[in-house]
Amino acid sequence: MKRKILPLSMIFVLLLLAGCGGGQEQLSDADMATRVAQILTANPTATLDPALVTEEPEEPTPALDLQPLEETDEAPAAPVEAATATQVPTATEIPTSTPIPSATPLPTDTPEPTNTPEPTNPPPATDPRQTLGTPSSIDTMDNATTWGWPLGASEYTDIKFQDGMLYLSGLQDLAGWRFPLRDAATNMYIEMTVNTGECADRDSYGIMFRVPVFREADRGYLYEVSCDGYYKLWSWDGKAGENGKSTTLVWWAQPKGDAAGAINIGPDQVNRLGVKTQGDTITLYINGFLVHQIKDDSWPAGHFGVIVNPDGSEKYTVKIDDMRYWLLP
Repeated sequence: MKRKILPLSMIFVLLLLAGCGGGQEQLSDADMATRVAQILTANPTATLDPALVTEEPEEPTPALDLQPLEETDEAPAAPVEAATATQVPTATEIPTSTPIPSATPLPTDTPEPTNTPEPTNPPPATDPRQTLGTPSSIDTMDNATTWGWPLGASEYTDIKFQDGMLYLSGLQDLAGWRFPLRDAATNMYIEMTVNTGECADRDSYGIMFRVPVFREADRGYLYEVSCDGYYKLWSWDGKAGENGKSTTLVWWAQPKGDAAGAINIGPDQVNRLGVKTQGDTITLYINGFLVHQIKDDSWPAGHFGVIVNPDGSEKYTVKIDDMRYWLLP
């Protein structure tokens, strides 16, 4: 099954950010040009449309401008930078207030968690939570005010708080994301604990990070974990060229070695995702296990948010129970 990904800049005033992309058919160059023209006519402020992207992953070449692309269930021999991407986010409603600086330090509020489930097994030695000490900030998802989350539905996502969790729903067979009102940072470890909900196959969820401009969210890295036990890392820039550009850094892969089996697979499972950024090094964690490390200097700093990416499930909803981050030297 093939799908395209399209991110959305922002729908809500100041806070709401959503991305989208998708589609099932492969298109010729002429069809791609026609589709882009149609989307730009329908959404005058749109900038990307992943319905037309063809992904040919191989060893990535880091660049300052990147964009998302077509997904397939067959992993390539090695990831590659996509030559052209044609993803266009839907029209963005730009907030009228001053944008958040992309270089300001993150706050250091540290509310005590109340919802995070206790691990049933001893944490692995690679678990950053065991070595980093007190987090710089924690959101236990009891309400929207701790980190300043947007509420309600956009065309592509819906967000609400219920039973001490953040419910993030994908309203279409497209990727979407939302961002809390947090400042940007360079070196940090971000972690979130989620319940996979009623998921299947490549229904996925994750963290978008190092997004340079809070109000636009059309550039940055995306780390996803799927219901069927795979993870993926990719980068994109909606400002690159006429149609944007996408690079796959890690194609859909399963944890190996000591981390084999780290992902709890299937519906209504709890997984703890983590991503550490230090300089140009990105390290991915699942349930405390280090699953991948890669160097890329495309995005040196930025904001972070959460992702939901349905793969056929109608209104796929992921339930986020806890998020926290540590500022690193």
